[in-house]
Amino acid sequence: MSKSATRRESNVEDTRALILEAARDAFVISGYEGASIREVARRAGISHGTIYLHFRDKDDLLYQVSEHEYGRLLGRLRALPRTRDPIQRLGDALREVGKYGLEFPHQYELMMGHRPASFLGSDAPRFGPRADEVGSFIGDLVREAQKRSFLSPAVGDLDELALIAGMHGVVTMFALHLIDRATADSAVDHTISLLLSALSGGSCDINLSPANGVDSGMSRE
Repeated sequence: MSKSATRRESNVEDTRALILEAARDAFVISGYEGASIREVARRAGISHGTIYLHFRDKDDLLYQVSEHEYGRLLGRLRALPRTRDPIQRLGDALREVGKYGLEFPHQYELMMGHRPASFLGSDAPRFGPRADEVGSFIGDLVREAQKRSFLSPAVGDLDELALIAGMHGVVTMFALHLIDRATADSAVDHTISLLLSALSGGSCDINLSPANGVDSGMSRE
């Protein structure tokens, strides 16, 4: 690839990243319905026509912003230390999901909680491959814990959904200002402890601490 082609490709990527950042800020501040393509363009410092060179419409922008945020979350999950205890790894991952939501509640809402009416009943995907990768990351940890007999073999998709829903509920309460951050942090840990204890059939004495994550209290080689 020539230097000029490389520069053009870099410029395209830079412009796309600039638009996504501006769209995220516009959606957070004005809400999806209140934000306009022109507002996104103004925040990005470009003409609104330029946006259509990179994104189909506002729905596409929301979808891509959501994917970008899922990518950030996935990076944090992959950066977690690999401990020998699969329950600790699962607990750490769930906590990271909750922590991400508490640090970025508005972005989290764009990722998990908001889809425009035009998405409903349409063929447009609600979630993209990055979101699927996050789900697979959690699912793989669940299956590893099952394989090593830390979790019941009966644990299935609905149980995995309950794990994520538990984090989602705490983040939503925090975003609605129903609880403060300290309470939310404690609630995340307590929710993880309760859910994993239940899914293990009570066979694991699960304790969470801010410094050490989940401690199953057991060693199963």
